[in-house]
Amino acid sequence: MVNTEILIIKMKDIRKIYKMGKEEVEVLKGINLEVKKGEFIAIMGPSGAGKSTLMNIMGCLDRPTSGYYELDGVDVTKLSDNELSKIRNRKIGFVFQSFHLIPWASAVENVLLPLVYRNGITKGDVEKAVHLLERLGLKDRLNFKPSELSGGQQQRIAIARALIVDPALILADEPTGNLDSKAGREVMEIFTELNKEGRTIVVNTHDPEVSSYAQRIKILKDGIFVE
Repeated sequence: MVNTEILIIKMKDIRKIYKMGKEEVEVLKGINLEVKKGEFIAIMGPSGAGKSTLMNIMGCLDRPTSGYYELDGVDVTKLSDNELSKIRNRKIGFVFQSFHLIPWASAVENVLLPLVYRNGITKGDVEKAVHLLERLGLKDRLNFKPSELSGGQQQRIAIARALIVDPALILADEPTGNLDSKAGREVMEIFTELNKEGRTIVVNTHDPEVSSYAQRIKILKDGIFVE
């Protein structure tokens, strides 16, 4: 359920300029965006529109050239790299198109990965990872390696990994891009259920079917939002 009182994302005039030799390329040209707690929004746009750049800034993986970004009540534009790393680890769950699973690790070990950077893994953490995987339909795949699983199953592991930190925000960048239609729909239905439980989700996509699951759609074109 959307909480109209709490903003998870508050962006004002976010700009991103990349220098290529002597030239400057402005990828984001003044982004204003607010996302309330419990919202599920999709950011749509063609390749090159700036979607991934914007999501990297949302996820504190990159910094804007200028502008203001407040994440869950914290002005992250002024934080050090170390502070940004802590914010990422505690407040954001990432789901990528290419899964980014460790090939030699089991499903459970992959889910636990974000907790390695905290104070070590407890028995309770392992139990939570197992519970998440079971909930996502992988009860009989807990000790399987990524190469032994389908794309849809690998993406479910990635979703469980995003959830293990109990994040304030889930960011999904083209989460169905490497999946067939059936697996893609199953993944989006998982996001829908998570949103019904109160999770705040932002999905990057160029696919109208994926965006149809969101409560709100923002169209990004040439670095700005358009109607």
